[in-house]
Amino acid sequence: MIRSSKSSNTVAAVLSMAMALAAFSAMPTQAQSADINVPTVIINSLWSAKALMVVGGQGSGCYPVNNGGRVAGPTLRTNIRYTVIGMSSADCAGGTGLAGVNRQFLARARPAGMYIQIVNGGINVGNR
Repeated sequence: MIRSSKSSNTVAAVLSMAMALAAFSAMPTQAQSADINVPTVIINSLWSAKALMVVGGQGSGCYPVNNGGRVAGPTLRTNIRYTVIGMSSADCAGGTGLAGVNRQFLARARPAGMYIQIVNGGINVGNR
């Protein structure tokens, strides 16, 4: 059987395009999930913590907290990695991060949002 190189090239090009389309077909779903806002509440159970510093994406900033109280936290975006640090000053001044009171996490969509709890020895993050 004689093959035409032009036909082989056409078939190869069509197969390559089909494989590329199949590989990118999941991307719209992932892009949509990255657009979900996640409300949070900050719970402070550590008397020496005066604020929570949030770093990573939407919602980054300094959030003053009361000892033993709850305050509205940042609205985060899903699929973004955040770092949270307990601070000993209410304005998150440089050098006031509390040793060992930090955490990295990936914001995920939660039905009622997430909580960020400052505790002795660290920070807990979970579903509300």
